[in-house]
Amino acid sequence: MASYELLCLENPLLDIQAQGDDALLQKYGLKPNDAILAEEKHLGIYADLLSRNAQLLPGGAAQNTARGAQYLLPPSSVMFIGCVGKDESAEKLAAGNRAAGLEYCYRYDEQAATGRCGVVITGHNRSMCTDLAAANCYKLEHLKENWSLLEKSKALSVGGCHLTVSVDSIMA
Repeated sequence: MASYELLCLENPLLDIQAQGDDALLQKYGLKPNDAILAEEKHLGIYADLLSRNAQLLPGGAAQNTARGAQYLLPPSSVMFIGCVGKDESAEKLAAGNRAAGLEYCYRYDEQAATGRCGVVITGHNRSMCTDLAAANCYKLEHLKENWSLLEKSKALSVGGCHLTVSVDSIMA
């Protein structure tokens, strides 16, 4: 029976990170070191970043915490839970987690795409534009179905961003 040193719950995102410039920031109404939730007018930023040879990295605060902890703790001793879409972006997240040795238990949403965060690097600044998408679709039922993962965990970490997604899951 596997046990976990740490279990993290929150919003899994695919970070799309590339070098940008002031023109790109202005195009999407971003400021240096900005962090915003995407609106319809921002959705083109992801394609623009991909055209700039973007790096695709697993992201989201709690998933980053889980991956960082996994580098320090024994193999396969950290678990991450969150919601993704049934798409190529979710496969990229899973591959990144496997490469880090991170265990994960995603809820796969049938309609929403995997959440993404456009990260524009300008000099020493980074501006982030996040489309939560499927990350907003986490359901308490998924947590209940996988409750044994929590029971096998020594410590739990729930990211604050999850408060806008599933308070019931946090309170469980």
